[in-house]
Amino acid sequence: MSLTFYLLLSLLFLFFFTSLYDTKPHVQTFTDRHDVVIGSLNPDFKGFQIWTHFSDISPEFVAKTIQKEDSFFYWHQGVNPWALLKALGSHLVNTGVRRGGSTITQQLAKNLIQEKLCQENECRPLPRNIPQKIKETVLALGLEMKHSKKWILERYLNTIYYGNHCYGVGAASQYYFPKHLKNSRLPKLTA
Repeated sequence: MSLTFYLLLSLLFLFFFTSLYDTKPHVQTFTDRHDVVIGSLNPDFKGFQIWTHFSDISPEFVAKTIQKEDSFFYWHQGVNPWALLKALGSHLVNTGVRRGGSTITQQLAKNLIQEKLCQENECRPLPRNIPQKIKETVLALGLEMKHSKKWILERYLNTIYYGNHCYGVGAASQYYFPKHLKNSRLPKLTA
């Protein structure tokens, strides 16, 4: 398909789904009597989340995340066609090995769609099918057109699930290493 088709599809999707990513998730933060954050709850995700500004996240951690999740993050416009083809080929051949074809931006799009459903009290796992992948792809293209890579990374790193009801690097660093992300060392975080 041509680039023009993707652009038109992205614009249409942006028109209908702009509200998906225009606001930060509602996070309720709990502090002790000395105003030290001891936890937070994001009712949209049914878990804990501490919003962390991009400048407070270690550049090494960001680089490792990009290396592991989407090594072509800075070179594509939201979708990596080669990764999608590899994932499709792996699925068609049915080797038993599941290969991820989603970019960081597509993963963020999926998180935003899930968040929107939860806000509407329709929390449920998203289907893993072609129509859903098309929605995520179109939203990813729209996100890339409207926002910077830095904005996308900040959102991604604050919405990704790190286990134990922790959403985002802030909550994960506090849960796993009882300290703020700025004070956490890279080898621990990427192990």
